[in-house]
Amino acid sequence: MKGYVASGWYGLYGPRAMPRDIVERLNAAVKKVVATAYIRERFAQLNLEPVGSTPEAFAAFLKTDLEKYAKIARAAKIEPQ
Repeated sequence: MKGYVASGWYGLYGPRAMPRDIVERLNAAVKKVVATAYIRERFAQLNLEPVGSTPEAFAAFLKTDLEKYAKIARAAKIEPQ
């Protein structure tokens, strides 16, 4: 399909009502781990690119990604199973 780009990604989720202080602590811990030399090297071996962001940026990314695939499914007339 012309203009179609697919990529994979990983993210960390929590319950909808997770307290903000816990979200911030988890986000800081993940950023710290992803910044280590070992993880950066391991990700490179797996052809993965670490992209640390904020919870808000990840939520915006998820919304955009869902909209993209919903549009594709509608165009292909794919019905929920």
